[in-house]
Amino acid sequence: MSTAAAPNPSRPAPPNPYLSHLDIVIGYDHGQTISQVKASTATEWGVTLDEIIDDSYANLRALPTPTWEPLGDALWKLESEGGYTESFLQLPKIFDQFPAQGTPLVMIPNRGVLLATGADEPDGLTALLKLARQSIEHAPWPLCGDLFRVAQSGVELYTPDGPTETLLAGIQKIDIASVYAAQKAALEAHCAAINDDVFVATYGLLGKKDAPDDLQSWCSWTEGVPTLLPTTDCIAFVWNLHSARKTALVPWADAERLVGHYFNPTAEDPPRTRVDVFPTQPERTELEKAAALAASPPPSPAI
Repeated sequence: MSTAAAPNPSRPAPPNPYLSHLDIVIGYDHGQTISQVKASTATEWGVTLDEIIDDSYANLRALPTPTWEPLGDALWKLESEGGYTESFLQLPKIFDQFPAQGTPLVMIPNRGVLLATGADEPDGLTALLKLARQSIEHAPWPLCGDLFRVAQSGVELYTPDGPTETLLAGIQKIDIASVYAAQKAALEAHCAAINDDVFVATYGLLGKKDAPDDLQSWCSWTEGVPTLLPTTDCIAFVWNLHSARKTALVPWADAERLVGHYFNPTAEDPPRTRVDVFPTQPERTELEKAAALAASPPPSPAI
C-alpha cells in the first residue's frame, strides 16, 4: 500500500520493524477476536507505547511453555497451548531445548505455524522448505517466506547455498506474489476513486519444465497502457495489438538499461514503477535482442 499516508490518530499504531517484511504489531485479545492497538490507545491508557510493548512481551513469556513436535525428516513444529506460536520466534530462549543438531533454522510460513530444523541435520533444511512452501501456498493465512537463523546474537535472516537456495527463492517469490495481489486490489480501488486510468500490473510466476522449483517472476507492459509495474525478474513487453502482435520477455535489468528513462518510481511498498510512455520502435528492436539473448542457452564450455 502507499507509504505516503498522513498521520491520523485513529489509525493503528505505526508498526515496529522486526525482520524482513515482518513488523511487531500489538493486539488486544478479546477471547474470540483480536483487535489491533491503535495509536490513541497509549494516551487513553496513560502509558507509553514502549510500556505497552514491554507488557506484551511479558504476556508472551507468561504463556504455557511451548513444546517441540517431531514431524520426521529432521523437522520439528512448535506447539503452543496458548496460541501465538509464530510470535515465539521473538523469544530465542525457546530454542535452548531444541532437539535438532546445529544452529536452529526457522520459518513461519503461516499464522500459528513455526517450523524448525538444525543446520547440521543432513536433510532437515530441504524438508523444512518443502513443508513451508506447501503451507504458504495452501494454508489460509500466509505470513512470511523468509528463512531465519537463531544465532548467539539473536534471530537473523539466513540464505543457504546450493539447491536449497533455489527452493527458498521460490518460496519468497510466492510470498511476495500474495502481497502484490493484495496491494493490486487496494491500488485499483484507489486509482478508480481518483479517476487515474492506470493499469495495476499483476506479479506473475513462471516455472521451468525441467526445474519447477526455480520460479521466475514477471509482469506485463502493453503499448498505449499507462501501467504500475511490480518489481519482477522480467517484463513482458506487448505491442502491435491490432496487427501482428509482438511480445518480448526481457530481464528487468536489461529493460531498465534500455528504457529506464520511462521508469517513474512510486511510494508503494512493495515497490512499483509507473510507466506512461511506451518504448519507441528502435528501442523495441533493442528489447527484442535482449529477450532473444536471455532466452538463449548458455554456450557449452570449451574442452
